[in-house]
Amino acid sequence: MIRSIALTILLWLWLTAPGAAFAGTRRALVVGVPAPLGTQAPALTGVNHDTAAIIDYLSGQAGFSKTDITVLQGREATRARVVKALTDLAKQTQKQDQLLFYFSGYGAARAGEALQHKHLDLVLADSRGGTGHDLALAHIKLILLEPATSGASVTLIIDAGFRHMPPGRFPSKALDPNPRSPPVTPAPNQAGTAPRRLLCTTFGNHRAVDTPQGGAFTRTLLAGLNQHPPTVAYATLLDDWRTALAAYGMQPLLEGDVDQSVVPTIPQPSPNHHGGYWRITKVLDRLELEGPPNPGFSVGAELKVLAADNPSTTKGTLRITRLQGNRAIATIARAGKGNPVQIGDRAVLMLPGNDVFRLHYHVQSKGAAAVSPTFAGHLQQALAKTALGALVRPAAHGWDFQICEQADGTLSLIDNQNQTRFQVQAGLLASEQHAAGEIASRLSAFARIRGFTALKGDGGTHLQDNVTLRIRAVASPHHRLQCTRGNWPDQQVNQPQRIPLCFFWHVEVTLIDGPLATLAVGGILAGSDGSLHGFPADGARVLVQKGRSHVFEGDLYLSGPPFKQKGRLFVFGSMPDNHVNWTHLTTALQHGAKNAGSDLERLLRGYLARDDSTGKDGFYEENLWTLSQVSLEVIPNKDVSERDFFNALNAQ
Repeated sequence: MIRSIALTILLWLWLTAPGAAFAGTRRALVVGVPAPLGTQAPALTGVNHDTAAIIDYLSGQAGFSKTDITVLQGREATRARVVKALTDLAKQTQKQDQLLFYFSGYGAARAGEALQHKHLDLVLADSRGGTGHDLALAHIKLILLEPATSGASVTLIIDAGFRHMPPGRFPSKALDPNPRSPPVTPAPNQAGTAPRRLLCTTFGNHRAVDTPQGGAFTRTLLAGLNQHPPTVAYATLLDDWRTALAAYGMQPLLEGDVDQSVVPTIPQPSPNHHGGYWRITKVLDRLELEGPPNPGFSVGAELKVLAADNPSTTKGTLRITRLQGNRAIATIARAGKGNPVQIGDRAVLMLPGNDVFRLHYHVQSKGAAAVSPTFAGHLQQALAKTALGALVRPAAHGWDFQICEQADGTLSLIDNQNQTRFQVQAGLLASEQHAAGEIASRLSAFARIRGFTALKGDGGTHLQDNVTLRIRAVASPHHRLQCTRGNWPDQQVNQPQRIPLCFFWHVEVTLIDGPLATLAVGGILAGSDGSLHGFPADGARVLVQKGRSHVFEGDLYLSGPPFKQKGRLFVFGSMPDNHVNWTHLTTALQHGAKNAGSDLERLLRGYLARDDSTGKDGFYEENLWTLSQVSLEVIPNKDVSERDFFNALNAQ
């Protein structure tokens, strides 16, 4: 019986040493077979888009000469012609050359074999007619073994299905096995001389991989490549591939070295810099790492350690304690339950470091808006008592907020766009210490909002930030003020929300129809004044099923002045048994039981409090979670004046 599983070979890459410079010729063979003869399979409408898009990329951004790109399309792509073209390319390819083979069309599993990527066959134009048979991946490997072992860079990009799938939203790019296909003896394992290789496979249980705009993988691949220079390392693209393919129910499996550039150049980037990865270089009482100085990689950052020989295996987490240039020192934050961390393992950012929280303020000391000379001292004392006070520092220039005092003793917190974000009474009617405490709390809250904004979910292959959860503001049907009138705009999901003055509203979240059936959802509303509100306010677990929506009707918000200031809405999704009480992450984080709540809640509490011990309970546990975030802005309502709003509010 054929199982309802699709396995698509995406990339097979033989590589020379990762630091080798490229000084040779680039050649490519591009093959597209939308409708093989001798089958009743429908023509794949996306294949022509695939081949055209690949040719455009190779001849443009990747620097291939069009005269060195061979194209076999449709009925021209017979088995004999493809084998001959591959053989000719193999003979022409020398050390330092680059050879790329691309295929888009139907694939099939080899008859009688187990469900493994090495048994993939490509269905060519004449594979199923007469006495024809498919072209085995193992055969292609044999043809290209010699140039690969000679030092050339040989890449295979194959967008084809592995196992036939039942009808779904998109047509499957897989056919049943061809019983006529002969066995193929795989290439021997030449120890010591066999080149390194990268293998990407993807499999899913209900999604197909062809769309009218092209194969799902090809579209995903090019979307990532077009956002980076061709010298980008494969490692930099992996997370985007995983999350984008998850929308089709597909999961990539990666083996081998992923630190090689897509298109080698002269000179090759330093082997110490591996895209978004850092590499473990020493393992003693402390660990040493090397990698690129990317945003978020700073003191206090928590990194997930991936096994060098299997990037899908997590060995635990590290926390950076010292950083200088492209070198860092780290300690174990959470140990894995398997093999220990070793030299050569990779570390990828999981939670950003201190730099994303840093915030600078300036206390006005001159002119009419000068603040009392003693206030700065009270403010520093108050900041020392807040969770993020150590990262909120005074500055004479380049500040984020300025503190000014009005004639009546009101203290104003003004941002670098000259917008007043918060006010508190001091001097004449209130104590200076109290005002300093209020300002310190708001500054710490703004730093915390920066921390929320810098977060990226850890969704593996199933969850994608700003995709899996579709969020928007919806008008409350049951709550109104006297000034509530006019039209509520149709808010676009996962886009900036512009909310008219004088409307009560709720947060709506929808879980897309993806691989996970249910998620626990909740979030944080960050006001433009630095206020933070967790929802649901009662901390209850709210579950939403795929394809369904949930409105947080128990959490009611009102749109009021000021205008032209933006808040932020964060909605999170996590596994049902790992839900978070989001109100706990809006309060004083340094108070209360540090290890209360789920593992994910403890992890995020430690991140927001910058507390190494919070959330540390021994071993690493995988926390699958995602988030979507949008900006919020109250806009004028032509039917309502600000006076109308405040009059209605007072009459409520």
